[in-house]
Amino acid sequence: MGDLKLGYIGLGNQGAPMAKRLVEWPGGLIVFDVRTESMTPLA
Repeated sequence: MGDLKLGYIGLGNQGAPMAKRLVEWPGGLIVFDVRTESMTPLA
């Protein structure tokens, strides 16, 4: 499953903690939020 790339939309109060748990996913994680500053900690 390492070649499966994940995407996450919405990094608010609920989405950010969930996305942070997925950052180490071997296939990679793509995130998006309308507030660009929300994406910075996951870069």
